[in-house]
Amino acid sequence: MLKSLFLIEGWNSEIIFTTFIQFFHTIISNKNRSLRKFHTITNSIVILDEVQSIPHKYWLLLKQVISGFAEYFNTYFIFVTATQPLIFDPEKKEIIELVENKDKYFREFDRVKLEINLNPMNLDEFKELIESEVKEKPKKDFLVVLNTVKSSLNIFNHLNNLKLENTTYYYLSTNIIPKERLKKIEEIKEKSDKRKIIVSTQLIEAGVDIDVDIVYRDFATIDSINQVAGRCNRNSSKPERGEVKVVVLKDERKELNRYIYSSFLIDKTRDVLKEAPSELYEKDLISLNNSYFRKVKDTSSEDESNELLSYVNELKFKSLTSDFRLIDDKAGYEKIDVFVELDDKAVEIWKEYILLKSIKDPLKRKEKYLTIRKEFNEYLISVPKKDFSCEEPEDLNIGYIPFEQIKRYYDPETGFIFELRPTMMCD
Repeated sequence: MLKSLFLIEGWNSEIIFTTFIQFFHTIISNKNRSLRKFHTITNSIVILDEVQSIPHKYWLLLKQVISGFAEYFNTYFIFVTATQPLIFDPEKKEIIELVENKDKYFREFDRVKLEINLNPMNLDEFKELIESEVKEKPKKDFLVVLNTVKSSLNIFNHLNNLKLENTTYYYLSTNIIPKERLKKIEEIKEKSDKRKIIVSTQLIEAGVDIDVDIVYRDFATIDSINQVAGRCNRNSSKPERGEVKVVVLKDERKELNRYIYSSFLIDKTRDVLKEAPSELYEKDLISLNNSYFRKVKDTSSEDESNELLSYVNELKFKSLTSDFRLIDDKAGYEKIDVFVELDDKAVEIWKEYILLKSIKDPLKRKEKYLTIRKEFNEYLISVPKKDFSCEEPEDLNIGYIPFEQIKRYYDPETGFIFELRPTMMCD
């Protein structure tokens, strides 16, 4: 087991599947664990999927790093995305388009119509709007994507309480354990005589292959709007265009998008949409994307990239490693992993996890953990510590909701119950 892990973690294979986090924290790191993989990137072809998710503040840094790999290590990079960011500028011939006349292919699609409403509304107003539409269109599948867990729960509970006939309701967010999320997604994808109403957070954008008639999306950046539009009439199987409706939701303090996204990117999105018609079609999206990323590139600060590049030039690799963060939690909440003992299988896995502490040899302990890691992670969620006050009688640094208290702290439909702010055992 440990030998296999050593080979896997060292990327000792001709074909490697990994994440952005693993990849970029490997090429921008001074840590031994990461540097073990570094040499395998030479003489390679690196395919980066959905590259638009890279934060704009790192565009210059990654441009320089990627260019260095290409020039000195014979590494080829292929960007795969329908919404190409301007990390490399095609107008300056910094990148080669592999598909000639790509605009032609975008013009051929006519699956969705986008309606943009930039006038802010509160959740009560939105409830009236969405309730009216789901009642008026009883045969249409709906997807509602919200920016915050709190707003998504609010809207889901409201719609679920309508108890509409011939309707199945689904809620998706990261406060549902991965095992149950996957089960829900598989159910959504299955054909059914009942129409579906799905309420989700942004996780629906990350490769979740579902297909609905109508999407409502709380205001977000252009690339996020594009991603969720891809869940509407995805397979061109609907008799008419799908509808994607973008609304701006707010609470008593500010627009909900401000809790999640960079104000800079939100402002650029708003600028682009103000210049566009209130109704858009799929053929319009490529020019919309190009305009958005051009505004981002032309007006964004490169200070953070320049600072990190200066660390490279001055050999300050420790500072480089500590300051580079591909995922930035805008909310800034410290989080804790919580094991949810949802069923009998989880009870057995938790018992095995607890027994790990009795194994004194660290290598044997790690080897044993690896045998349960996959199943263990299926019951793991990550929640803000402010919503989960923990005692830690045993030093495992992980929260724990025991089977006997599941009904109190975990809802089978909506996951972790935030409102209770429990003081739970952290075992």
